[in-house]
Order: sequence, then structure tokens, then C-alpha cells
Amino acid sequence: SPPPPSPPPPPPDEPDPDWRRITCPVMSALVKNGDLVPSPAGLITKQQTFDALLRVGISEKVATETTDDNFDHIDSLDLNVFRMNTVSSGPPDPPGPAEHFRSTGIRDSRQPEHSVYPPFERCAAFDGTAGEFSSDDIVKCANLIWDHETCCEGGLPPKLQSNDVLDSKRPLACGSTDSGLSGCDPDCEEPLGCPTDETPCCRSQLHGAINFMFQEFGTPTGEAAHMSTTDMKKLWLQAGDPPDF
Repeated sequence: SPPPPSPPPPPPDEPDPDWRRITCPVMSALVKNGDLVPSPAGLITKQQTFDALLRVGISEKVATETTDDNFDHIDSLDLNVFRMNTVSSGPPDPPGPAEHFRSTGIRDSRQPEHSVYPPFERCAAFDGTAGEFSSDDIVKCANLIWDHETCCEGGLPPKLQSNDVLDSKRPLACGSTDSGLSGCDPDCEEPLGCPTDETPCCRSQLHGAINFMFQEFGTPTGEAAHMSTTDMKKLWLQAGDPPDF
């Protein structure tokens, strides 16, 4: 009988394993702080990531949702954490990681873009209290800034164009000129109580990821969380955990 096939060669080593290249602030913090250790090829597995999230204090519910969203579409259940910025005009390089439907662009370059962050920080004043973020600041302002495919309007929240768009994750009936969470409430029936719920629901993983980061890293954990603008900026741009986390 013929000899068994040779095993595939190992993937090449990642040439630039720099935490600043990781598009997700939470994954970047885990790697920077040594809680999540990629292989020489830059690979992390679903189970490894789940365990790391639990170990630093992320709730099991959020750890499960996060790892399901990021790994379940990949047969091998692993990905190169340093190469998660995969939206381009050609095929993803490498195949595997999938970005959000829309994205902020704050961490889509080789290092965090300090010049892109200020509109996010402005949302801390949305609820009338400057200097710290509340759930209202996140849900009604920060989540919506880059949730657009056309540019641009001032105000609070400002309406800025998404850094890129992954059409395979486009919510049903969410067109290129639609944005936000209008139309997301299945119990909303016109004209009795949802006068603003008129356009298609564009709820996406971007909203969920920002909510999760705020509620899990803020104090106390959950919808009542607060986080100072200093700590939020440090988490986004320096992958630094808030002191009370």
C-alpha cells in the first residue's frame, strides 16, 4: 500500500507580531498583557481565546458570543490575530478572520490611529456629563458614529463614513444609505410608540462589540457601567486595562 500522505507544513512565522496591529482593542490588550499568547505563526484558537477572556474576568456569556462570532465560520477554529484587517478589493489575506459589517477605522492600520479617535471621545458628553462614558453615551452616540456608508455630518453623534464595509455581514434590508438601530424592535408597531423606528434595522457586530467592551471593562459591570474618558482612550489606543477592571 502507498505510504500515508505527509502532514502539511506548518504555517510560516508571523513576521510582525506587534500588539498594535491587532484591530480589536480587547484582543490587543489580552496579547499585550500576556493573557493570550499566539503561536509563532500568530495563530490563536477559539478555545484558547475563550479561556483567556474568562481568566481576565469577562463573563461566560460574552466570551461565548465573542468567540462564536470570530471563529465559528473558520473550519480550523483558529486565526492570525495580527492580520484581522481583511476587507479589501481582493480575497482576504489570510483567509479566515472576518471583520465587522462596518468599522471605526481606529485600529485598522499598522498601529492605532490617534487622529481617528476624537469623535468617539466627544460622545462622552452626549448625556450631558463630560469626562466619562455612560451606557447612553455608548448606545446612542459612540455606536453610531461610523455606522454610515456616506460622508459626513457634524453634530452629536457625528455621522462619519465607515472605514470599510463587509457586505457578507450586511443585515437584511440594511441598505447603503441606512444606519443605526431604527427598525430593530420586533415589538414596535407604528403609530403607537416607535415614531423613530422607521428605517431598516442595521444592528451589527460593531454595535455589539463596542457595547461588550464598555460593559465588561467599565465599572460596575453591565448596563450601569461608567468609564472615564482617560481609561477609554487608553483601552482603544494603548491596549491598557482600566485600573478598576
